Amino acid sequence: MSDHTAVLLPAARVDVYGLNKKTVDAANALVQDWRYARVAVRVVEGGIDNATTDYEQHVSPDLVIIETDDIGDGFIDKLEALAENCVEGTEAIIIGPKNDVELYRRLVSMGVRDYLVAPVKKDELAEVTAQILLDKKGLSDSSLITVIGSKGGVGTTTVAHMLGSVLADKLGQKTLLLDGSGGWGTLVIPFGAEVTTTLAEAARQVQGGTEDDIKRLLSKNSDLLTLLPTGGDPLFETSCDEAGFENMLDYFMKTYPVVVLDLSAAEHHIQRLALKKAHHTIIVTTPLLPALRNCRTLLKELRGDQKDEDGKKPLLVVNMEGCAKGLEVPAKEIKNLLEYDVSLTLPHDLKLFIGNEAQEKEISRDKAAEKLMKPFIDFAKTLVPDAKASTEKGEKGKKEGFLSKILKS
Repeated sequence: MSDHTAVLLPAARVDVYGLNKKTVDAANALVQDWRYARVAVRVVEGGIDNATTDYEQHVSPDLVIIETDDIGDGFIDKLEALAENCVEGTEAIIIGPKNDVELYRRLVSMGVRDYLVAPVKKDELAEVTAQILLDKKGLSDSSLITVIGSKGGVGTTTVAHMLGSVLADKLGQKTLLLDGSGGWGTLVIPFGAEVTTTLAEAARQVQGGTEDDIKRLLSKNSDLLTLLPTGGDPLFETSCDEAGFENMLDYFMKTYPVVVLDLSAAEHHIQRLALKKAHHTIIVTTPLLPALRNCRTLLKELRGDQKDEDGKKPLLVVNMEGCAKGLEVPAKEIKNLLEYDVSLTLPHDLKLFIGNEAQEKEISRDKAAEKLMKPFIDFAKTLVPDAKASTEKGEKGKKEGFLSKILKS
């Protein structure tokens, strides 16, 4: 891979129609390439006729890759039929049976982005596809979501691990869950993971270790959720300096589309750094007065730093509603007290939350929590684009497709 394409690719949809096993294998290998974490790759064993039929019923993707054994006039006619069913902006790669410069020039002049000769190699397909997606959509940053509490004991870590699990398991986002708390961290407990390293050691490995060294620190919890199981740092020593922590964040944000960072017990310099870099900040409080007072101060400081830039306005989660009935600030008064809207309210369910924590289980995966999780999932959807959602054919817009030059000739 080139330096230009050695990046996390933008969210996109790619369909591959392959006729032989090597092409299908090369296409399936894209899913294993870390650069394609945000790219929804669909592989179909078939050719251009299958693609044309599919796009009569479904919206065409950002890029369609089609293999053919026939590159004669009959194939050109089929390209015209395919173009009529593709939305504007769909790009195309053709994989053909022979190396022919004149054919390549002809296809490119007709609007095809590239022509590859079968059998196509995995690295070649990955590189050409990456280049086209970058040309089409440009670079896009990962999403860093920080979770911080107004005080201790408000459930910040619980919200962080619930969020990481929901983003991966329910919303299909490749997610890394980080704990910025050093030796005080408990983020990995609900996942039954063992602490494998310290925050300081993780930062050192990112700075000077190999890719394999870094991979050994990580714990894959599910297909799309990965943990960095830190927590062995000495409790009363600085766990990680600011430069090392920022370098580690930058590294993981090049590899994972979503990084969720629990700042509940992080040192102040790490909190300050992460909050400035965050795309979304979630503040967790309870409806009790001490937590709300701290929350008001925290909101003022964060809003002063961030000036409510687009996507930077903190999101407020009121946790444990009903934990102390009669002593809580009513929901209507919380908004007036904080002069701020509440994004999500979570009810207090002692048996559910404490029970799962005691059994080292993630609450979002408990069937008993389905009712509670529905508004939480809706909240999580607002934090990341649902790039991998399937799209049925509806209002397709203009009929001009990726082969517009064919239709205009």
